[in-house]
Amino acid sequence: MEDNVDSGQSLVMLLRVLGHEGRVCGNAWAAIDQVARWQPELVITDIGLPGTDGYALAPMLRRAGLDDVPIYALSAYVDDPRKREVAGIQGHLQKPISIVDLRRILNTDHAQPTC
Repeated sequence: MEDNVDSGQSLVMLLRVLGHEGRVCGNAWAAIDQVARWQPELVITDIGLPGTDGYALAPMLRRAGLDDVPIYALSAYVDDPRKREVAGIQGHLQKPISIVDLRRILNTDHAQPTC
């Protein structure tokens, strides 16, 4: 999930270059709708989303059926490990995301990340 469409599309293009599929959702409600139709193997969510934040979105995604799907926070903000843990988010990726970090999380047997 990424509230900046250009950033989200850039991430999707990078995922394609690395051989993966990605989709962009601009807000939490679109993300919940998307996962109902497409079961991703990995979620990358911005922390600063309109209407809610990534910390609140992660539990909503879990309730929507993504119990075992790794969720990573993508943010320009300083990481808050406690909030991440409470929300059920596995890791933090700093904006702008580096290809090294993206490859690292993709190389954990995930084939279809969404953002």
